[in-house]
Amino acid sequence: MENKLLDVAKGLGRTLGVNFHDDIAIIEEFEKVKDQKAFFHTLIRGMFRLYKISLNNTNKKEIIPIKEEIMIFLLEKIDGEKQFEIFKDIVLAFMLTAAIEKNTKKLETRATSTTVSAIS
Repeated sequence: MENKLLDVAKGLGRTLGVNFHDDIAIIEEFEKVKDQKAFFHTLIRGMFRLYKISLNNTNKKEIIPIKEEIMIFLLEKIDGEKQFEIFKDIVLAFMLTAAIEKNTKKLETRATSTTVSAIS
């Protein structure tokens, strides 16, 4: 796998992980993907969810967009089943890492905000 495609896989995984850190259903959908067509279908569905969130933004969720040039690059460069499987595994690994990291930080923030310090 060429370095640019590897970097794109890592970046896409991080972006998806941060965007969907609290959405187990979409992460499971990416995990169950079997081919390139299903991957892009799931990616588009995920982007549609982000779009809906951005319209009403009631969650105050910070959305990190997936850039157009990344999508074009993916459509042009992923070729063959073996390369796709490696790509998907890298995306999923980085997605889960970013989601876990985001959830851990969120829990740490909650724990420190509920702690009462003594006044001296």
